[in-house]
Amino acid sequence: MTDEGIKYLSQSFRRLVSLEKMALAFETCEDIGDSSIVHLSETLTQMRSLKNLHLNFKRCDYITNEGFVSLSLGLRNLPLLELLHLDFGRDQITDVGLIQLSRVLSQLSLLKSLHLSFERNCNISNKGLNQLCQALKSLKKLKSLNFDLRGCDRLTVTGLEHLGEGVKHIVSLENIELNFNNCTHLEKEDIFRLQKVFQRYLNLSNLKIIEP
Repeated sequence: MTDEGIKYLSQSFRRLVSLEKMALAFETCEDIGDSSIVHLSETLTQMRSLKNLHLNFKRCDYITNEGFVSLSLGLRNLPLLELLHLDFGRDQITDVGLIQLSRVLSQLSLLKSLHLSFERNCNISNKGLNQLCQALKSLKKLKSLNFDLRGCDRLTVTGLEHLGEGVKHIVSLENIELNFNNCTHLEKEDIFRLQKVFQRYLNLSNLKIIEP
């Protein structure tokens, strides 16, 4: 599928104003770029009944911060959103995009499940993760948190400290899954300290952390 195809697909969704769940996988559409996300974002602004949203752009290497920021702005028009699952791949997004997403996430007060995947992204640093973790503090109904940050090798122990500080106050959390595989600046001891923070402040039914 091309950008033009997604444009027409997005336009067709605008009639589905009562839709509550949407899952779209574009990971095999390697040629699509920011314009596709812009079209989808414009559609999202009219789908205010959405509660569950899953978008997969993992292998779409032409998507940049411009498209990601546009998507983030579209998300702020989904006041009923309870589940958000976004998959992006290698080096598509930088801290700039993550910071914009963080601003929007803090407004999604009904969110219960958040799954973000930025696998093998060397453009995300502690700065972006810090802003994301600050936003988490506003999600008082969040029950499940899943971050796939494998191969994000700019992350250091400082990023884990931000994560611990942001998450420990969300007493509603029941499930945490984190993937730090191939994060070359992290050590097993860093992961152990993060686990201790979670275990001290939260009553979790499931905690799974994949180590570097």
